[in-house]
Amino acid sequence: MFAKVLKTIKKYGMIDPGERVGVAVSGGSDSVALLTVLHDLVPRGGFSLVVVHVHHGLRGAESDRDADFVKTLADGLGLPLATGTIPPGTLSDGGGASLEDRARRERYRIFDEIGKLHGLTKMALGHTLDDQAETVLMKFLRGAGAAGLRGMLPVRDGFFIRPLLETTRREIQEFLDKRGILYVTDSTNEDDCYLRNRIRRRVLPELAELVNPNLAETLERTAEIFRDEEDWLKEMTNSAADRLGLRFDRVPVEIDLAKLRDCNRALQRRLIKLCLNSVPVGGPERGFEHVEAVLSLVEGDNPSGRLDLGGGLEARREYDRLVVGRRPEPDETTVGTSFSCVARCPGVTPIDAIARSLSLEMVDKAGAGTAGIAFMDMDTIDGLLTVRNVLPGDRIQPLGMKGHKKLKSLFIDAKVPRRLRCRIPLLADARSIIWVPGICLSERVRVRKETRAVMKAEIV
Repeated sequence: MFAKVLKTIKKYGMIDPGERVGVAVSGGSDSVALLTVLHDLVPRGGFSLVVVHVHHGLRGAESDRDADFVKTLADGLGLPLATGTIPPGTLSDGGGASLEDRARRERYRIFDEIGKLHGLTKMALGHTLDDQAETVLMKFLRGAGAAGLRGMLPVRDGFFIRPLLETTRREIQEFLDKRGILYVTDSTNEDDCYLRNRIRRRVLPELAELVNPNLAETLERTAEIFRDEEDWLKEMTNSAADRLGLRFDRVPVEIDLAKLRDCNRALQRRLIKLCLNSVPVGGPERGFEHVEAVLSLVEGDNPSGRLDLGGGLEARREYDRLVVGRRPEPDETTVGTSFSCVARCPGVTPIDAIARSLSLEMVDKAGAGTAGIAFMDMDTIDGLLTVRNVLPGDRIQPLGMKGHKKLKSLFIDAKVPRRLRCRIPLLADARSIIWVPGICLSERVRVRKETRAVMKAEIV
């Protein structure tokens, strides 16, 4: 077993000389074997060890017994001991998660805290090949893709390592028995109310008997294949994200739907999942159901649909774009945003509500208009100029047209997202809207050959 663990450590580059390694020890057979092997490796590996124990407080006197056992073990090996306790009541509110999942999250949180407090560079966990087989089978039965079927990673986040991941429980038991090493047992491991226990005690043995006597090794090998393939698929997805021009350094993340539709279905799923999980919001990682819901939004008939993905995350379809970002708080939305002020002419008028300004000045002649610049016949303007946002029923006579058109229709034709329509500064005189920046100028104020006074309007 010693040689096998050493091979795993070297294979995945788990420990380098000079590192300070924490060893998570519950007192059970797996963690005690892990500590023993790593302690034996210290002279040749050139690293140091700290024993780490988390007191769950779930099993009363048995939990206290475990803590005492681990302290005695650490003292006997001459190793420092770092302990953590899950606060009472922490595991009571699950938010839908099982007790096992809640306890695991708390353990990892405490491991992180202890790691920072004691300057640990790695945290060794005692998961075995059999644990991996159970994990892969559970994920398969619950429904998982390649990422889930990788099982537990040998090295996670560059901090957590699993040196026993290619070692079976049988090998561990033989190792402990041969060396006469004591350990404690957890009575809850025999309780079939936990799914993992049922998988370990009933499902896997029966499958091994009926289908494959080496099932645990087969499942671990399958996990390794999926790990390698998932790494490759991640590279392909990241390359595709670069080609699509996705920016993950800012929120929201936007995807060109035409480019997304050119990708095959598998790549579409991966790109969408990448976007969903790149936005820093609460809640667990978004999975298959969320991705499929977003795909339905992309493929649906509604060009401006919205999807609440929970935890403050939302996806919006804005015509030819998919936008993934945080769900705005009520006071952050553009709905209800209202601004209206008299425009200085000539001069600059601040529009505080949208952090922009309107500049008006008289010029000798008209130039080329752009999205943010327009030239108008000053003599056709009626009364005071105001800059404001859209109101129900607003109309404009678009350039080159005899009739008027509702701004709502204009926005739809221009594919302006609903959330942005209230933020477009409109220039109006006493009669009507005369300029919608970036979209259209009114026919009434266009510069003609006979125009004598030209006004330049610019949004800055």
